[in-house]
Amino acid sequence: MELTKENLKENEIELEVNGGYELFSEQDEELWKECISKIEYFNSLLKKIIPGEEDVYQIKDEKIIDLGFKNVQHLIFNPYEAQIHSGKMMERLIHKCLTAGVKILNGFEVVGFKNNSNEIEIKMIDLQSKNISLSIKKLLLCTNAFVHKLIPDIDVKPGRGQVFITKPIEDLKVKGTFHYDEGYFYFRNIDENLNRISIKVKEIANINYNIVLSALRKVNLYKFNTLQSYFPNLKSTREFIVTG
Repeated sequence: MELTKENLKENEIELEVNGGYELFSEQDEELWKECISKIEYFNSLLKKIIPGEEDVYQIKDEKIIDLGFKNVQHLIFNPYEAQIHSGKMMERLIHKCLTAGVKILNGFEVVGFKNNSNEIEIKMIDLQSKNISLSIKKLLLCTNAFVHKLIPDIDVKPGRGQVFITKPIEDLKVKGTFHYDEGYFYFRNIDENLNRISIKVKEIANINYNIVLSALRKVNLYKFNTLQSYFPNLKSTREFIVTG
C-alpha cells in the first residue's frame, strides 16, 4: 500500500482505507472457531511488522447491526485493508510507464520464448496472424493463471471469475471490503452517491473445473443468493455481470 501511495496519487486511484471484514454465518461456526483460535498467533506475528497497541485482526460482532447485516453471526475486522479503483490504477500506471519512456505494445499474442546464449527470443503473433520475433535481455511473465500457456510444465489452471454490480441499494450502510466463504467471495461499496456494491467471485470454490457451464452458473447464483440473505434491501438487484 505504501508503495502504491508513493508511486500513484491516492485521489487519482480512489484509494480508501476503510478496513476489511470477514463474515461468518451460523453455518460457519466451525470455521469461526478455527479462526478465532489463531487470531492471537497471527496478531503477534504482525506486530513485528505493524507496531502499535491495536491488533490487526479484531472481533467486531457489535458492528453487525451498524452495518445493516442480517443472518451474520460474527465479524473479524482488519483496519488496514484498503480498496482502490483498479481501472484508474492501471490508467495511472500506464501513464507513469509512458512518461518514463517505456514502450507498451498492444495487439500481439506471445506464443512462446526461447533462451539463447546471450538473449531471449520472444515469438509473437499479431492481429493479422503474422509471426514476429523479438530479442531481449530479460523476460518477466505476468500472466498469472495463464502462465501455463508459455510454461506447460507449471500446473496452474485459471478459475472462472465473475463480478456482480448491483443496482442502487436503499439505506446501504456498508463501507469497506467484506469477505465470506473463506474469502472466495468478497464485496465492497462503489459509487458512494449511488449506494452500489461490487461483488467479486475470486474463483469457484470446492468445484471441479470440468463441470459444465450451467452448473457453474447455478453455483454463482447460489452464492449471490447467500449474499442476498445478508442484506435486507439487496433483493434481486444485479444490474450487470462481468465474467473473466
